[in-house]
Amino acid sequence: MKYEIIQTAPYPTAEFTFQRKSGDIGTAKRTCDKKTWKVEIRFDGISIQMIYDKRNDSICSMIKNLFTFSPPRINSYQLVSKGKRCGEIFKCQGYYWLRLNECRYSACAIGLGSAGIKYPVFDGSLDKKYNPTGKQTALIETSNSGKLLDLYHVASLDSPAGVAAMLFGLYIDYDAFYKSDRYSEKTYLESYGHWKQLYDPAFKEHIAD
Repeated sequence: MKYEIIQTAPYPTAEFTFQRKSGDIGTAKRTCDKKTWKVEIRFDGISIQMIYDKRNDSICSMIKNLFTFSPPRINSYQLVSKGKRCGEIFKCQGYYWLRLNECRYSACAIGLGSAGIKYPVFDGSLDKKYNPTGKQTALIETSNSGKLLDLYHVASLDSPAGVAAMLFGLYIDYDAFYKSDRYSEKTYLESYGHWKQLYDPAFKEHIAD
C-alpha cells in the first residue's frame, strides 16, 4: 500500500488529504480550543480522533512518572473511535510510540541530509539500545525542511500498517514541523551511527501502489 499525506491548510487549524494513485482516500482536520486539540480523521473507511488534553500535562502527571520511574511522555494524544478510547500516541526517549487497539508500533526519525527524512515504522517498541523488537511495517518519507504545507510519502505492508503510518505522519507533522508553518523556520536533520542503520532503502521496492 502506497499513499501520500498532503497538507492542504497551515496551522493552527491544519488540514490534510490522504491520496493514492486511484484518488483521495481520506481527510484530516485539526481544531483547537483553550483545553483540547483535536484531529478529526477519515481514512480508507475508518473514522478516528486524535485528542490532546492540555490538562494531562499537569504536575500530577509529572509526579506519577517520577514515582513509577517512567520516562516522560511528550505530547500524548488519546485515540478515540466510535466514542471509545482505542489507543494513544506520544513521543518518548526520542522516538514515537503508538498503541492502537491491541497492536503496538514505534517509529524514529532518520535524517539523510539533502535526501530527506525517513521514518521507519516497526511492530512493537524499541529496546534500551534502540533496536526494533519487531519487523518494519511501513516507511514515511518527507523533505528535510519545514514548509508551509508539508508532503509525506508512505509505503506500508498492509492496511493496518497503513493506518499506523497515517497516525504517525499526522503526529510527526505537528511535532517536527508545526513551527515552520508559523515562523518559516527550517528543519535540517542529519543522523549518524545506529539510528542511520535502521533505514532500509529497499523496504518500499516491492510494495505495490
